[in-house]
Amino acid sequence: KQWYQRRVRGIEPCIKMLKMCPNCRKPLLFSDLRPSTFLVRNILDKLRVYCPICKEVLCRNNLQPHLDNSCPDIPVQCKYSGSGCTIKMQRTLIETHSSLCEFQYKPVKQKNMEIKENEPTLLEIVRRQGDRLGLTIFGGSDTNVNHIVIQYVIKHSICHKDGRLRVGYHILEVDSTRK
Repeated sequence: KQWYQRRVRGIEPCIKMLKMCPNCRKPLLFSDLRPSTFLVRNILDKLRVYCPICKEVLCRNNLQPHLDNSCPDIPVQCKYSGSGCTIKMQRTLIETHSSLCEFQYKPVKQKNMEIKENEPTLLEIVRRQGDRLGLTIFGGSDTNVNHIVIQYVIKHSICHKDGRLRVGYHILEVDSTRK
């Protein structure tokens, strides 16, 4: 059905402009359109087409996945766009930018991101390998305090820049492991 809807949108300008069938020139309405058969779709999907962006030759059924996932020249958003980065560049260059992006340690901007008292909240803190979060904690299952509590947040650390974790907050899970 999704394929059919994309094809209908593609033929829509032709029908609006010509108002007739391109083959037999009879009047044509949207209600006259119907999905093509499985056999016709399979034959059409084997046609070789050019990517409109990078000019790579590929099968027609691989064009949309190519554009969505692997076309090297298509502009893509930085993976930290949710944190405020507005950079959009070629897919081949975006990884270099992302590794240096100033927004990688800022929290993702989402609605309802405030932490409500006495209500568990899932937080994701992004960090590079070898970076420390910057938390001092106490407690745990091997102490008299059966839960983990944040004792101190080190200034200028990843958690301090993130701004959501505070002294006294309880940590219930880390990397899907209950404490």
